[in-house]
Amino acid sequence: MRPRPRHSATTAFTLIELAVAVAILVGGLAGILTAVGRVLNGAMLAVTMTQATTLAQSQLAELALAAQAGGAAPGAGEEGRFRWTTAVAPWSPAESWQLRTATVTWAVHRAERQTALREVAWVAPAESP
Repeated sequence: MRPRPRHSATTAFTLIELAVAVAILVGGLAGILTAVGRVLNGAMLAVTMTQATTLAQSQLAELALAAQAGGAAPGAGEEGRFRWTTAVAPWSPAESWQLRTATVTWAVHRAERQTALREVAWVAPAESP
C-alpha cells in the first residue's frame, strides 16, 4: 500500500488570497465602468453641442435671408430642449455692416449651458425710389 500524499501549502489558494484577488477584480471593474460612463457622457455632450451649433447656424442663415428681404429682426423661440435667441446690431463704423448673433441655451443636469455664434455681414443700403 502506498502512503497518502501530503497536501502542501502551495497547491491551493488560501481564503485571504482569494479575498485579495476578488477585491482587485472588483476595483478594476469599478474603474472600467466609471471610465465607460464618463466616455458616454462626453459623447452625449458632443452630440448636444453639435445640435445646438447647427440650430445657431440655422438661425444665422434665417437672419441673413431676412436681411436680404429688407430687414433682419431679432427673435426668440424653442426647438425641442433648446431655447434660442437672435440679435442684430449695427457694426461700426458704417451702418451698412451688421453684427448678427444667435445664442442657443439648454439644460444639463440642473445647470444651463449655451453656445453662441456671431457673424459680421455687409448689408446693401436700401435703394431710395
